[in-house]
Amino acid sequence: MHRYYDAGTGRYTRPDPLDFAATDQLLVKFAWFDTERFGYFAYVQGNPVNFIDPLGLLKFKGCNPGQQSEISREFREYCAETGTPEFNHCLCDNPILAGGLKRLCGKSNLTIRCESRAEGRCAVTEREVNCAWSIPFGNTIRVCPSASKPSCGPLGCTLLHEMTHILGHGGEKWPEQVERCVGCSS
Repeated sequence: MHRYYDAGTGRYTRPDPLDFAATDQLLVKFAWFDTERFGYFAYVQGNPVNFIDPLGLLKFKGCNPGQQSEISREFREYCAETGTPEFNHCLCDNPILAGGLKRLCGKSNLTIRCESRAEGRCAVTEREVNCAWSIPFGNTIRVCPSASKPSCGPLGCTLLHEMTHILGHGGEKWPEQVERCVGCSS
């Protein structure tokens, strides 16, 4: 609606109105994100073989192509569970939570930020391994380096857990129940 794709040139006719304002200046310093080369006119950073997001559901920051692919796959796989009657029933027929997760899965504008260092909220302690974190009513899930460890479980479970926090459930009761509903924990 805001810009058109020109197949002849392999780019959009106008810059991305969101990415233009939101591009993290730190990313510009790295060779894999070169605004001079890809500009704000490109689709998936000019690399449609390695970067895909046909529905525009996720935006990535700091994630390499392998991480993007894994996160997108897990996102689709686990989000498919939110549309089942069993999922709704498992959530005690809580239509607000079930509907909110289904909405985030289908029409989200989530940003997945892959953290490169285990510090801050991603710090690993003797008692706790943090897989990811988010802020209630935010739109960013920060995936910690430890998210790939077996103790974190499937990445899709972690994403749904954090999406529950984004919906405003700051405690662990509902995020853990969502995990149980998709078979991540008992």
